[in-house]
Parts: sequence; C-alpha cells; structure tokens
Amino acid sequence: MLLVPHVFGEGEYSESDSAVCEKLYRKLKPKYGDKLHGVSGRYDQSEIKYIIGLCDFFVGSRMHACIAAISQSIPAVPIAYSKKFIGVMETVGMEPYVADPRTMGVEEILAVVDKAWGEREAIKTHLEQKMPEVRERVLSLFREITDTLELHQQNRQEA
Repeated sequence: MLLVPHVFGEGEYSESDSAVCEKLYRKLKPKYGDKLHGVSGRYDQSEIKYIIGLCDFFVGSRMHACIAAISQSIPAVPIAYSKKFIGVMETVGMEPYVADPRTMGVEEILAVVDKAWGEREAIKTHLEQKMPEVRERVLSLFREITDTLELHQQNRQEA
C-alpha cells in the first residue's frame, strides 16, 4: 500500500493530504509493516500523476487523483465526497466503482472496493479501450473551440 497525498497545504487547518497521510502511516505502520509506504515531500501535479501511474490499483478521495488514475488505465475506487464523482466516472463507465460515504455505510464501501479489486484486470482492460476515445472527444472539443474562436476573430476583423 502506498499513501499518496494529492493536495499540499501549510498549517494545522489546511487541507493538506500530507498531514493526514503521515498520521495514517504512523497509525497503520505497526500493523502492516513493510507492506505500507508513504510519499513524502512536495510534488507538482505532473509528479503526483506519475506516482499514481506507478500503482496497480487506486483508492482515492480526491477527484483529480482518481482522474489521474483512470486516465492512465489504473483501476480506481473513488471515495466520493461530492455528486460530481458519479458524473465523471460515468464518462468512462466506472460508476459502479464509486463508493459514496454520504449514502453508503462502511460495509457497503468495502464491498465496492472488494468488487473493484476482484475485477481490476477487467477494469484495466476496459480503461485501456475507453481512454483513447475519451482523449479524442476532449481534443475534438478543443479543436471546435479553437475553430469557433478563429471564426469569431475573422468576423471581427471583417466588420
């Protein structure tokens, strides 16, 4: 297991994942020993995405960390704190693997994690097939926006 902070902050009341990961590490290390590791230091978004990409399976509560995982075809279980998670995961067919503590109990959340763990190879294969399509849709959207802006610019110059 690897504890990966995604948000870095300063001070006791910041939203820093580093502080939480450090507390979890200290509490869980005696039980899990060499099976538990933690990421320490500060990293930018590209570096954290790289670290997430080294994982075989990911459970996260930060939406962008979960997106970093699925965008690299890493099977992931988002622990949703917002209804936005479902919408994002629906775009890649991953909604059955969203665990929502706002509506689920601990046993239900663990059942989602167990299901995803058991299906991780199928999830990886699904994501490897789905992500090129998603990337193309996003790039197509950007091309459409660029074309629209260029047309608007031309119309302004002709007026």
